[in-house]
Amino acid sequence: MYSFDRSMSLSCGRSTEISDCVIGARLPGFRIESVATQADIQGYLQRYRALQLQSKIYDSLNKQPRRGTISSSQIIVALKAELDCWEKENIPTYSSKVLLESELSMGKMLLYRPCRLVPERSAEENMELWTASLGFVATYRQLVESNRIFYVQIASEKTYWAGLAILYSFWRLYSLSLSGEEVGRRTNIVRQTDLWKAIQDVMFILRTLSERWGDGRILVKQFEMTSTFAIAVAESGRNGLSDTLEVPREIQTFGSYVSMTSIRASKERDGLIQQDLDLQQFVAEMIEI
Repeated sequence: MYSFDRSMSLSCGRSTEISDCVIGARLPGFRIESVATQADIQGYLQRYRALQLQSKIYDSLNKQPRRGTISSSQIIVALKAELDCWEKENIPTYSSKVLLESELSMGKMLLYRPCRLVPERSAEENMELWTASLGFVATYRQLVESNRIFYVQIASEKTYWAGLAILYSFWRLYSLSLSGEEVGRRTNIVRQTDLWKAIQDVMFILRTLSERWGDGRILVKQFEMTSTFAIAVAESGRNGLSDTLEVPREIQTFGSYVSMTSIRASKERDGLIQQDLDLQQFVAEMIEI
């Protein structure tokens, strides 16, 4: 239940329901099935700690900046240190390697995404977001190809969010006024071939999982439409964005992303007319209160 709550909430852009402070036992404080090996148990423990860190990162950055408190840069440095420490201390087993790599990438995406505390990220941070999101979809595709996905809805929502992170960081890196050194770094890091592969990976994952979760087709359709923007930018061959290219609103508002899949599914079933992105913004504002 703890794992489901953490994964579902973070992938849908919502605060978690189960707080660590209300749990008396050290996680996980339950008996794992008798068939689990010691390596399996170690993998469970490592993943729960990763989920706790992801939750801490989300909650720490989902606050309005206040005067007289620790600066946002200090908070980010401290959170990164915890994430680096987890990576150093938790050497994955062969069976848990890909899953733990995806959880580490998820933590980095949460750390470097635009958020309430830091709505505008630097070029360096957007490069970190780009790298982490590419790593996430690459490892997650391996999990899908090996049929190791159990919670299909969570996996679909995570993948869609990671796909938006790729498109957002790509957009920001091509729209920011960068120094000569930063332009050089961007050219080395943000390669067109990586963009194509990432979009293909996201579409493969979403299409494959939609065979097991009907509403996943909505995410497939939505990402296909949204990703055409990034393709247009890459094909323009310009050092920057064309004034004629319209940035999809879902990319612009990535920092306040909230999953709208269930609402869009209801709209399709019941024929309701709804302004999705306006409602998404409204839901995001309600969550922030």
